[in-house]
Amino acid sequence: MVIKLENVSLQSLIDFLKKTGVKITLTRFILLKTFTDNPDVHFDFNRLLKIVKKEDPNYGVATLYRNLNMLVKKNIISVNTINNVKYYEIITPQKGNIHIHLICKYCNNVEEYLGYEVMQFLNLVKNKYGFDINYGSINAYGICKKCKQKVQE
Repeated sequence: MVIKLENVSLQSLIDFLKKTGVKITLTRFILLKTFTDNPDVHFDFNRLLKIVKKEDPNYGVATLYRNLNMLVKKNIISVNTINNVKYYEIITPQKGNIHIHLICKYCNNVEEYLGYEVMQFLNLVKNKYGFDINYGSINAYGICKKCKQKVQE
């Protein structure tokens, strides 16, 4: 069964998962709420674990891994490896399925670029190679404004 997710409110995610046969447990609810409350945050595993353990001290490592893997398979969150660390983020209609991560090589801050030019570039790739891109992200490494200012001081 293919169900298209139109928005990322907590209730819409719960409804979507129920329609695909996924039971909504307390641990899944806590994780979904964490992502919907922070749609622009890129979480590493340890940060997520600290957050969910505040809500439920019994939230285990294995449970978090299982829930993250399930949410990735359901295309609710994406996982991206940056500097050998996996980061998880919610997929939103505003981001679309493809965006650029601007990663500061000094402080590891991650910003997103979602401009029209990204889609123009992907259309060029599609036209040249006949390759339909469904989802993904592009990582660009450099120095952020804050770190650049610190270096100049």
